[in-house]
Amino acid sequence: MPPTDRPPLVLSPADLPGPSGGTVYNTRLAREWGTEPVPVAGAWPHPDAADLAQLEQVLHAHAGDRPLLVDGIIGCAAPEAVARVSAHAAVWLLVHLPLPADAASAEAPRLARSEGAALHAATGVVVTSGWAERDVRRRYGDLPLLVAEPGTDPSPPSRGSEPPRLFTPAAYTVRKNHVLLLQALTAVQDLSWTAHWVGTGPDRGTGPSLRAGIEAGHLAGRVRMDGPATGTLMERAWDAADLLLLPSTSETYAMVVAEALSHGIPAFVSAGTAAAQTLVGTDGDDPAGAALDPQLPQEWAATLRRWLEDTALRRHWSTRARSRGRQLPTWADTAHTVHTHLSQEHR
Repeated sequence: MPPTDRPPLVLSPADLPGPSGGTVYNTRLAREWGTEPVPVAGAWPHPDAADLAQLEQVLHAHAGDRPLLVDGIIGCAAPEAVARVSAHAAVWLLVHLPLPADAASAEAPRLARSEGAALHAATGVVVTSGWAERDVRRRYGDLPLLVAEPGTDPSPPSRGSEPPRLFTPAAYTVRKNHVLLLQALTAVQDLSWTAHWVGTGPDRGTGPSLRAGIEAGHLAGRVRMDGPATGTLMERAWDAADLLLLPSTSETYAMVVAEALSHGIPAFVSAGTAAAQTLVGTDGDDPAGAALDPQLPQEWAATLRRWLEDTALRRHWSTRARSRGRQLPTWADTAHTVHTHLSQEHR
């Protein structure tokens, strides 16, 4: 392939129900390179024949003078198209989350086969954390992998709220594990706090049952459940937050944890996921919060009780969050890492 200094071109899904960490990553990378993502319509990761044909047209139309960086929710569902185009052009797949990780158990094997074939057919694979790199290798074997952690923006410290505000920005899906939060929050009703949840799908998926659980647990006046927030609304939510709660059963980075730390907000996250690694900086193993078992609501409740009652602990974790936030890469750093690596491989 001829040398190129042109930045990669990002292909991103056009029809997701709302903003996600993956689409934010795609957009921020492209904008750092002075472009916008190319939207690819389709029912990804469950395309029909028309979706696959349209993808192949888009790939061929843009292949050649620069690397293509294709969101994994698209490319990992189209291994044949990736193989055909990568035979003569640089096609990298950007895996935000392995397809089987967020799939029903019955369809997970088929998605794993498709994803494995696509990853091995691609020029290379971009993942968002060291944890994700190990996970992809465990699932699919040896691959040319680049780790490019999401960036952050310089942000003013959160001013917080009184009583303390517990913030959870996450789609209302089974993987995000809001049910555990309901159980943990019910166990600390005797303490003073409010909770704010924002995310896609409040009236679909697990949303209606979560609303019912809020009512049944007598939390209606304390847990606010909203749809997705962006821009000024999201900045206001961050400014009012005192603690991030993210009990996901799996995460390959958890951009919201990095965003919380950039605002000086500590976090409770799930142990055994990449989100837990995000809490730990380069200056030691003292986390900016706690990594807890996503299957044990009593552990979350006990740690939350301790945080609410221990002023010194709250100050310590807030200090750690500000320190950790200063260590995180910017979006310019992330874009430079990806551009440099993919351009070198393109030569």
